[in-house]
Amino acid sequence: MLQGVRTTETFLISLSMKEMSVQKHVQKVEEERFKERRKRFECIKGVLTKKLKFDSFKKLKLLTLMASVLSSKEIITQCPACDEIYVDPPSEN
Repeated sequence: MLQGVRTTETFLISLSMKEMSVQKHVQKVEEERFKERRKRFECIKGVLTKKLKFDSFKKLKLLTLMASVLSSKEIITQCPACDEIYVDPPSEN
């Protein structure tokens, strides 16, 4: 056999090996892109979760039970921690 000349079998094997390495590379790139997208989504999700938690801390500890129908200025509230009910007197306007 001639030196430096490949047989058809070795040539085909090397081609299939190259194809496999290209497929592995493509798969690796796709996985990295997927991970990046997931990281971006988790960052957004984390920001939203933190904002929701922060917003919930800003709210008052009193819950509005109902507003008086006759005078819409009177508001009845309840403290969830102690179950006491407070009635705000109507404002004088």
